[in-house]
Amino acid sequence: MDADPLGRAGSQQHGCLPGRLRAHRRSGNEEGGDHGHGGRNDTIRRHCGSPSGECEPTRLENTRLTNDRAGPVPGSADDDAAIRRVFSDAPWEREVGYCRALRVGDRVFVTGTAPVGEDGGVHAPGDAYAQAARCFELIRRALAELDVPMDRVVRTRMFVTDIERWAEFGRAHAEAFGTHPPTTTMVEVRRLIDPEMLIEVEADAVAI
Repeated sequence: MDADPLGRAGSQQHGCLPGRLRAHRRSGNEEGGDHGHGGRNDTIRRHCGSPSGECEPTRLENTRLTNDRAGPVPGSADDDAAIRRVFSDAPWEREVGYCRALRVGDRVFVTGTAPVGEDGGVHAPGDAYAQAARCFELIRRALAELDVPMDRVVRTRMFVTDIERWAEFGRAHAEAFGTHPPTTTMVEVRRLIDPEMLIEVEADAVAI
């Protein structure tokens, strides 16, 4: 970003999922408060091992995608020379151990994609349609690095903070895929890693 602001704190699943960091759950008078964001929409709170849950805010960098055709994760022993990975060079990719997108044979998986603007902040705060459209644009860029067009996407998953706005999210989805619609799921979650983010999207594709 394509930086990946990561995390669906409202999900019922536990642990870190590829492509997203979970926000620390707070207690007492911290719940519902500022949540430590250093600016209106240009920082997120990274996951860290601090017992207090306090971490330094990290700017969402507009980083360049890199394509690793050999693909092994640094330090791994597996032989995955057939796997191609795309990295955005976001600092949390190495910290958590994930990539922006991955292709193995004809199967392609794109990490959860949030609406990060070119300036590194949250794109179009409050605008459900614009945020969704931004997510699909970032997915398109990641797929292009793996030589896969959008019409090869076979499934999307949309995680939204207000499902009452489904038509706005859905309009962006329909425009992104046109006459090649994939299967999809839309699920409401309590919140994303930044309170101003309204949607995060995953995508799977088959490169045939």
